[in-house]
Amino acid sequence: MKLENVGQSLKSYFNGNAIFRVLLPLDIIFLAVPLLLDLLVLCTVDIGFLSSLTLYLFIIGILLAFANSNYMFLMGAFGVEAIFELVYLIKALCSYHHYLSSSALIGLIVYGLLTWGCFTKLTVPKN
Repeated sequence: MKLENVGQSLKSYFNGNAIFRVLLPLDIIFLAVPLLLDLLVLCTVDIGFLSSLTLYLFIIGILLAFANSNYMFLMGAFGVEAIFELVYLIKALCSYHHYLSSSALIGLIVYGLLTWGCFTKLTVPKN
């Protein structure tokens, strides 16, 4: 099954649900707001509730953007998240104990690969 078919079936499912039908045009907002909240968490003290809220909003935004085939916005969101994970990794390495944060390293790899996947999806010509 091709990736476009999965996005189209996800969009048809969202169109059948009343809540997601309203949220479907708001996919960019559901990608941008969690990134701004992540920036707030990055610059201030880590608040567990805010981190959890941003993760759930980001997942909803990913699903909505994937259903709308907005790969450019997905690439940007994944790229910004990869940069945030890189900052977390550098902060951990430069901290007093000089530890390697495995969650930041794995997040950097995952978000980097997702960014690369969206980039290749946008640049590879369709057959």
